[in-house]
Amino acid sequence: MKVIFKGEEVEVWQISKTGEQPDWVRSAFEAGNLTWVGNRLRLRWAYLKPSASRSFSAGAAGGVGGYVAGFGQLEMADLGDVIDLTNGKIVSARSFAKKYQILEKQ
Repeated sequence: MKVIFKGEEVEVWQISKTGEQPDWVRSAFEAGNLTWVGNRLRLRWAYLKPSASRSFSAGAAGGVGGYVAGFGQLEMADLGDVIDLTNGKIVSARSFAKKYQILEKQ
């Protein structure tokens, strides 16, 4: 979907087991950088978006319950949360509705 955040178009995916997945999401699942743990999604930021990984180390990027494990930062997300790949963060559905503008759904 086309989405605007702070005046810029960003790449996002609303986490779903049944919904449409952009190419980068399918690739991340195939590479093991996104994996399901029950109904939660585990993300490996260091491989999804290397620049976000560096921001995590510096404490500049926030998320919904992330932690650092070894070299690759892992973060857990819930169904309905939104991955903002451009900015390297996970956004709750509520925050996404308030702060992002959807231009068109795919």
